[in-house]
Amino acid sequence: TQVISQKYGNNHVAIATTTDSVRAYQVFSSIPDDKSSFALYQAFIGLRLQSDAAVFDPQVATLMDFTGDTKYGSHFMYLLPDSTNSALVESTLYRPHGQNPKEIEAFHREWLQRYISKLGTKIQLTGEERGILPLSAKPVDRFINPRTIAIGSRGGMLRASTGYALQNIDNDCQMIAEC
Repeated sequence: TQVISQKYGNNHVAIATTTDSVRAYQVFSSIPDDKSSFALYQAFIGLRLQSDAAVFDPQVATLMDFTGDTKYGSHFMYLLPDSTNSALVESTLYRPHGQNPKEIEAFHREWLQRYISKLGTKIQLTGEERGILPLSAKPVDRFINPRTIAIGSRGGMLRASTGYALQNIDNDCQMIAEC
């Protein structure tokens, strides 16, 4: 679903989307207002892997391993095993604005395929996650207007150096809930 328009009344916001329309007293928005203002993006594709053999150590996670290819920018991977036969492997790339998304997608897919082939056993893909996070260290205005508060990446919750946001978003949600 995509937001088509937002109209602000005295005591509500009317939002039209591609599938519905709603009225709300307060809106929380994580939609970036100007995507071209971000100099750097973190693009990632993660695959859930299931193996026939015990190839993962659930006691050992690999975080921010920068030994990958740097053809398109700073690239790292991480591996989060949840059993000896199951793990999430993710290819992550910091890239400047304007790079061809199809080339980036192909880069991630090729890298992940090389990683899987090195495991030396039959692998089944059981899930996928993907995203592109805009990174910025610029200060943000949390109040877009009197009825709309910026949250998530638009609200400045992502750390520009890592793209990590979980702790900041958790703290922000607690603060909003207490207001």
